[in-house]
Amino acid sequence: MSIKRFFAALFTFIAIVLVIIAVFAVIWWLIRPQFENIRNRDNRDVIPFHDHFDLDPAIPHIVLEGQRIRETDIHPPLIHNGIAYLPVCFIREYIDPFMFWDTGAQMLFVTTLYEMRTYRHGHIRVADGLPFIPADLVMGLYPFTVTHHAEYNMIVVTDDRQPQTTAAATSQAPVRYRPDPQAPITVNLNSGERVTVFWDANNGPDGFWTRIRTADGLLGYVQTSLLGTTRSQIDAAERTPILDDFIDNQQPRTPNWAGGRINLVWENPYTVAANAANMQTPLDESLTVVSPTWFRFNAESKELDSVASAEYVQWAHEQGVQVWPNVTDTSAGSGIQGILSDATARRRVIEQLVHYVETLGLDGLSINIESIIQFRYGPYFVQFMRELNIALGRRIPIMAAMKPDLSANPHYRHDLIALTVDFIALMAYNEHTGTSSSPGPVASLPWVERRVTETLRVVPADQLILGIHFYNRVWRTAVSDNTWRPSAHWGMDRAVADFYRHGVSWEEDAVIPWEWDPVVGSYYAEFAAVVDGETLRHQLWLDCPRSVGEKMQLFVLYQLAGVAGWSNEFTNQAVWDLLGRYF
Repeated sequence: MSIKRFFAALFTFIAIVLVIIAVFAVIWWLIRPQFENIRNRDNRDVIPFHDHFDLDPAIPHIVLEGQRIRETDIHPPLIHNGIAYLPVCFIREYIDPFMFWDTGAQMLFVTTLYEMRTYRHGHIRVADGLPFIPADLVMGLYPFTVTHHAEYNMIVVTDDRQPQTTAAATSQAPVRYRPDPQAPITVNLNSGERVTVFWDANNGPDGFWTRIRTADGLLGYVQTSLLGTTRSQIDAAERTPILDDFIDNQQPRTPNWAGGRINLVWENPYTVAANAANMQTPLDESLTVVSPTWFRFNAESKELDSVASAEYVQWAHEQGVQVWPNVTDTSAGSGIQGILSDATARRRVIEQLVHYVETLGLDGLSINIESIIQFRYGPYFVQFMRELNIALGRRIPIMAAMKPDLSANPHYRHDLIALTVDFIALMAYNEHTGTSSSPGPVASLPWVERRVTETLRVVPADQLILGIHFYNRVWRTAVSDNTWRPSAHWGMDRAVADFYRHGVSWEEDAVIPWEWDPVVGSYYAEFAAVVDGETLRHQLWLDCPRSVGEKMQLFVLYQLAGVAGWSNEFTNQAVWDLLGRYF
């Protein structure tokens, strides 16, 4: 046989084998469901739900749509006198992140953007110090149906806004714990028994398995071929809402502002007289908002201290600039926590703010709370902002100035505050502070952009205001032993003037030139000088109009709501000329 004939015969043989394999594959694909059905019907390994998961049948469990909420995730619910009670932690995690239990006041707060309801013992149940809400109260507040199925001690929670897809078993059908024909059986469905169907990326209508929930709340998988035609409909329980409409606190908030992009500057007067001094210099025509720090939390009195000035408001208005005074805790330290955690103090402070808004003709408020150093106070901060928003009734814009680094400041919930107030001013500075372990820029350009993009994941761009610093931090190190000395905190002009006195200048033949760092987005220079008898190395990453311009590119790139500068005392006319190009 020639080589040519040999290879022709070989190729013919291979082709025949491939055809045979393909035919058998098609046949197996067609008859496999029948084989699986037979094998599944023969598998009678039914393991009760509580035995399978090693659970106590006396402890109720929650099923939310197609998800069993594990006992390790939340505190279990209660059944008392035949009534199902859901733990507040479940409501906060899965339905309404703003439901708030005030431990000190022993009071439950439920808020929308417009109103607040409070509940005490009698409406709710407290066990082991934890609050629980009866099912009928949950269904009166939220568009969710809560049903207790006593046979398996299962509480099923369904979203009435979402259509429920159901199907009936066409014959006896085993419900398995996993999409596996060898998995143990949860329960056997009878022919005609309806189940709720859940499809996802792994289990679609054309797949071999379908994830289901039985009428008693058991979850598992059924062969798709054993289910009939599906139907979808909304099955909302009949009840009268407690509020005019059910609570939906997850909708993004539309800012209460129609004035275009915001150019805001903070001021820091410590006395009433300081306002008069600030009025000696007209506000720049590019400004839309000025925010003088007029109100400070007083940890002892649990009220606000004020240096507000009605004359200043009128002066700013005459220049076409709105006044959003700054409310801060920076001088009160951790005392703010005692105010936030006291329901009476929160109410009193909010009443003060409403009074000032009405009597001074304020156009907005800037809330700057920075001393929340423990996780448990984070929800109190959110609750304070909710109560303030309701008290003001959206008459004026509210802005919250917030720290940017979520990993270092997990107590500040940007997402929840954005759902509560009109704007968040991201204080995108203090990358290096006076207590940092090494010197560096106050806010390098990459660091600022990273903080902006992180925040934009949870805050819409039309609510995000970029906080820009106008101050400089001069680092001083002893040359003899490389130990730190207190850093200086100066404005732009003073920093440049001080370095100029020590030979640092912009001139081409300067002894020590300013060097532009395109990565950091600022100038850098250093010099050595004798201070109080010792030689200190002075370092400065200079923030100036050029560096501000670099950050303004981020404002443009990400189409942010505006910028806010800290603070007016540190700036100069060159900065205002630059900002005037954008506003």
